[in-house]
Amino acid sequence: MRYLAFLAHKHIIMGKILNPRIFIPTTVFFISFLLLSSISIYRYNIVQVFHYDLGIFASIIWQLSQGEIAVINHISLGQINFLGDHFEPSLALLSPLFWIVKNIRILLIEQALATTLSGLIIYLIARKRKLKMSSALIFAIIFFLFAGTVFPLVTDWHPEPTAGLFLLLFIYFFTFTKRKIVPFVLAIIFLGFKESNVLTLSFFLISYLFIYKQRRREILFYLTGALIWFYASIKLLIPYFSGREYFYSPQMPSNVSELKQSLTQINKYEFVWKSFLSFGFLPLLAKFGLIPIIGEVLLRIIPLHSFFESFTLKMHYNVYLGIFLLLAAIDGFIFMQNKFKLKKHSLIVLLTILVFSLFVARKFTDSPIFLVTNKVFWQEFRPRSDIYQSLKKVPREGSIASQNNFLPHFIFRTENVMSIQKGYRMKDPEIIVFDLSTGQSPNNFFPENYNFFLKEKDLIEKSELYKRISTDNKNIYIFTKKQL
Repeated sequence: MRYLAFLAHKHIIMGKILNPRIFIPTTVFFISFLLLSSISIYRYNIVQVFHYDLGIFASIIWQLSQGEIAVINHISLGQINFLGDHFEPSLALLSPLFWIVKNIRILLIEQALATTLSGLIIYLIARKRKLKMSSALIFAIIFFLFAGTVFPLVTDWHPEPTAGLFLLLFIYFFTFTKRKIVPFVLAIIFLGFKESNVLTLSFFLISYLFIYKQRRREILFYLTGALIWFYASIKLLIPYFSGREYFYSPQMPSNVSELKQSLTQINKYEFVWKSFLSFGFLPLLAKFGLIPIIGEVLLRIIPLHSFFESFTLKMHYNVYLGIFLLLAAIDGFIFMQNKFKLKKHSLIVLLTILVFSLFVARKFTDSPIFLVTNKVFWQEFRPRSDIYQSLKKVPREGSIASQNNFLPHFIFRTENVMSIQKGYRMKDPEIIVFDLSTGQSPNNFFPENYNFFLKEKDLIEKSELYKRISTDNKNIYIFTKKQL
């Protein structure tokens, strides 16, 4: 009888798993996770992940995982507490990842997982909005096709994909549940991933002031708290930890002439229309859902200059824009469906939009998702063994200076890890490592260039303070300080 009961229980479980409502979405998101992970890990395998920014974030999270106060070597501010660069206390939530494995690839996998789970939350939101499973899945896929969603996976690791997941979780619990504590905690976590996230959350909350008039007191509470967080971060906390004013304030137009100058840059127009084009212009039908989109767009196009020129879909700043565009696209589709009574043909309409988004992602926005369809991508996917074998010869102890794409591999060292740049030898590194192979990405040598490294090789050899360790790859130079 027990055996029969076991078989019956097993049959019930298998029946639930194989239920199309569970099996199909699970399969779609599992495949998405594998593909997104492959895109992210590929750059690690070919030694093209960079200290700015993956190495910096990995170092912060690693130090926090060891119970230490995280200190970074900032390219402009010098050695400072990580909270003096951006106010990002929520990075501490990721520190347990390094309890699992001492390998920076886990951050790349986490980023891919966060992006996949964001697609899942979008799917659940669409289902809550009474869309069919097929329609909800199409919207999730469109989100994965958007260049702003996927480009962070090929530009190292940044907080935005993870923070975007918490933003979506906040939207889900705030909108579709009556819980009070959960959305509050999620909002705090989201704000804690970067001080500028206050603006993103505020844009969203302003739209909800119009949509949920009966909850205005609650929404104003969140808005007030977010603005207090912003002021405290920018004016008090970051200056306290850095010893100077906030470093990333954009240069805003001071008069009408400068505003016109800023708004007439062609690449800014291109950024805007490609963003809407990626979603078949459905967001334009979203009414109040356009408010957070307009806010995110204005953050990119109004400043004359910012520390990083972010008006391109190839930057990690557009994760939140992609989320708002997608949610607005759902609103726009529901409006169009009701206005033109398209319920019987809704799947055909959405499939048409999906094909259009595929075309735009391939021809106009160069979405990295299409890397997985490239044979060369898979042929080069294996790790560069010649480089990794050479890096194994680097002594495990001693302060080290290296180039931008090598430094992330040394962040677990207890001694000082520094970038090779003007004046670095004044810090007296015990080990110097770099690659003089031709045809490398200029980013490998950031903040210097290939010629700077050529000169460094000659200077180091002439100084006779260092000896070279031989490597199979003759272009990789490993210098260790001679014992006096």
